[in-house]
Amino acid sequence: MGLRIYNTKTRQTEEFDPPGGEVRMYICGPTVYDYAHLGHAKAYVVFDIIRRYMEFKGFEMDHVQNFTDIEDAITKRAQEEGIEPSKLAERFIHAFLEDMDRLKIRRAHHYPRVTEHVEDIIHVIQELLDKGRAYVVEGEVYMRAPKGSFGSLSGRSVEDMTVEELPRDSKREGALDFAIWKKTREGEPSWPSPWGQGRPGWHVECYVMATKYLGPTFDIHGGGMDLIFPHHESEDLIAQALGKGDFAHLWLHNGFMTIESEPMSKSLGNFVTIREALKGFDWEVLRYFIMKIHYRETMDYSEGALRKAQKEHSEVASAIMKLKAAKSGAPGEDRALLKEADEVRKAFTEAMDNDFDTGRATKAVLEFAKAVNEVERVPSSTAEKLFLDFCDYCTVLGLCEEEFEA
Repeated sequence: MGLRIYNTKTRQTEEFDPPGGEVRMYICGPTVYDYAHLGHAKAYVVFDIIRRYMEFKGFEMDHVQNFTDIEDAITKRAQEEGIEPSKLAERFIHAFLEDMDRLKIRRAHHYPRVTEHVEDIIHVIQELLDKGRAYVVEGEVYMRAPKGSFGSLSGRSVEDMTVEELPRDSKREGALDFAIWKKTREGEPSWPSPWGQGRPGWHVECYVMATKYLGPTFDIHGGGMDLIFPHHESEDLIAQALGKGDFAHLWLHNGFMTIESEPMSKSLGNFVTIREALKGFDWEVLRYFIMKIHYRETMDYSEGALRKAQKEHSEVASAIMKLKAAKSGAPGEDRALLKEADEVRKAFTEAMDNDFDTGRATKAVLEFAKAVNEVERVPSSTAEKLFLDFCDYCTVLGLCEEEFEA
């Protein structure tokens, strides 16, 4: 069987075989008002491994990841620092890319920013108004979300999604209606529009950036599970309202990184930044720690868990160094090791083909590394073959890259 991926929308694991061998993937990027934390690291390492495995299997990738560079939190922090929001956003975009580079996360092919696509967003909002799927109230534009239109992605009922009763003086027609254009407030960036000065709403921003670079329907839309509702649910509603068909063929969502069982987040203030973590552990250890758990599972951060990952990664690195040295050693073959290597490659491929199960894949590589380290001597021809196997595993997982450089 080929590659199978779990689709949040259908709640099933589906065969994945895009026409033409090209994969168009949109990953929701960060709101840039602070340094990235380990929750972000989990998400972007996950999608980096997914991309790496796709490329390893021969798919051509078109990877888009946005920056939300206008938002209340950005404006608030910029005002506190006495600088323009654009300068604050630029600082943390640069910091984010530095952190991703340190974790050996391959850069996206495109990094669209909201502020660069306001005209495109205004055009889509006007389309929604023309189709009667949105309405204007006092300089703001709201998307209509009638009963029955939400829930296909999140599986929530209308009652679960309705978080508030509408006050009598509400601008909205319905409790689930959401803003796609917001009126300017004092001190925040704004743009002219047919409805007055303002800025876009979050959900329409990502819809516009995704479709501009990948077309009205693309292969994979990914992000953290916290984005399923309301963000991704709302994006999907916009696509339906515009009559564009399925927004994405597959919806992938990674589980949380928690700390003391609470989701790691900036809003809660319970996070460890990537920069802080890298002061105590190498980048390979952080990646290894993240990939030990299946991407859809929640994992809890602790220094003890990182130390265990460090020990296991050292086992893999030691095996690679042993094989590297043995390539120029005595000739011969170790048939038992070669047979085990074939079994490990099969286990690794089966795990990764089964919804990118890095937990099983990493376990197979670790056990094989231990077997290599226990052998007193590895003949050169066997070492050459096993070294290439480890090269493939580490290329997919993004580990020990410097050991395979010429």
